[in-house]
Amino acid sequence: MDKTLLSEVTTRLDALAAKLGVASGQMWEILVTQARLEALENGFFAALGLIMMLSFWRLWKYTWTPVEGFKNRWGLWAHNCNNDAALFGSGISLSLLGLTGPILFLANTTSTLKYLLNPEYYALKEILSIFQ
Repeated sequence: MDKTLLSEVTTRLDALAAKLGVASGQMWEILVTQARLEALENGFFAALGLIMMLSFWRLWKYTWTPVEGFKNRWGLWAHNCNNDAALFGSGISLSLLGLTGPILFLANTTSTLKYLLNPEYYALKEILSIFQ
């Protein structure tokens, strides 16, 4: 980092810390800790997405597993949801789990890794966003 830019950031960080009543070093630690907490939050939502995808798979297998020796009114092999209301309910559940789970998982996995691997970058990014 350029020395003039570093001195400018340090000066502004000291000014901001003085306004808040804390030392600039303490403020840096707070921002790094906040980046790690955001990583934990994103990790929670990534895990929730993974649980939703696994639930989708289990419900899909349960709903569409054929039952041997039993045919429904259309002459097709019946599945475990043997009435229309249960089939409709499982279709709605499958739609919600199948759409929401992968989106939550993919969107939050990458941001979790970014925040965990380099929290100082996000602390510096937060400081620089204050000055713009």
